Amino acid sequence: MMYCPENPLAKEQWERVWPFFNEKDYGFTMENYGHDGRTSKDGIGIGEFTIYDWGNGAAAEVYNRIRDKFGVEIFR
Repeated sequence: MMYCPENPLAKEQWERVWPFFNEKDYGFTMENYGHDGRTSKDGIGIGEFTIYDWGNGAAAEVYNRIRDKFGVEIFR
């Protein structure tokens, strides 16, 4: 669900819901997809906020755990 060019289908959904998103917003992800129990290919289910300990924070935590366990940098 991260808004970035590497996720073209998700990126398209984000831009349908939030047409002002651009490259400065890459890396954004919502706190939870489909919060109200509805989703669609047109972007229904994409919300308007994030909480660090869900989307963004969970991704950062996974990255740190992989780096700590394997001693490698994933992104260069």
